[in-house]
Amino acid sequence: MSAPSERPEARAWSDRLAGLVWCTGIADQLPEIGAWLGQPAGTFPPSRPERFAPYAAPERGVALRLHYPFWNRATTCDPDQWLIADVTFDPLRAPLPFDLEAEGETVESATGKLDPDRDDFPATRTSTFYLDDDRAVTIVFLEGGRGIETLRVTRLYGAVRFPPRSGSAVPGR
Repeated sequence: MSAPSERPEARAWSDRLAGLVWCTGIADQLPEIGAWLGQPAGTFPPSRPERFAPYAAPERGVALRLHYPFWNRATTCDPDQWLIADVTFDPLRAPLPFDLEAEGETVESATGKLDPDRDDFPATRTSTFYLDDDRAVTIVFLEGGRGIETLRVTRLYGAVRFPPRSGSAVPGR
């Protein structure tokens, strides 16, 4: 089996999911995402409102949570209201979005890719990078600071966006 970063279709999925975090109007994409995650047809998204609906595809190295913003006052779902609240990537099984590499990435190299204007490098294993489009990328680095243990993408303040138009996972970069 090839390394996750060597599978272009898997990298495209990672970039796509990271780009759709807290985006509205993605109902037409949810069945394809659900099928890719291995969910039985008609089960993704859920038919009943839920605050958070977790899904995991360990073999793909991806876990995500769907969020229905009206979960506490709706009895039926409008599929276009479902949002991807966050996506977590296991770099042993999935390529990472933002052109990050699981094995050799350091805080400094990740900073260069995600926030090139930042000049401080936190000395902790966990670093969060804030993108211009309000997404937050939290990376847990391996002991010793070289390599990534896990990566999670969410959006600050629950800011809802329209899906990106291009394939760029990092707008403007």
